Amino acid sequence: MDHRHDDVDVGLSSEARRALELMATGLSSDEVATRLGTSPEIVRQHLAHALAELGAYSKLEAILKAAALGLIDLPSPDEDR
Repeated sequence: MDHRHDDVDVGLSSEARRALELMATGLSSDEVATRLGTSPEIVRQHLAHALAELGAYSKLEAILKAAALGLIDLPSPDEDR
C-alpha cells in the first residue's frame, strides 16, 4: 500500500485504516470482520473512531477523507473484493 501522507496527524490505527480500505470495496462490517479475523463490533468501533478522528458524519465521508489525506488507498474500479 502506498500511503503518501503517513505523517498526517489524524490518529487512525493501522486496523482502522485497513477496515476503511475494505469498506471502500463495498464490504459490510461483518465481511470486514471476517477478513480481519475479528468481531463485527470491533470493526464498528474502528469505524466510530475513524468518524471522530476525521470529523466525518458517514462511512462514505470517512473513506473519502482518509483517501484524500493519503491514509488509505481506494480500490480501482476493476479490482475484485
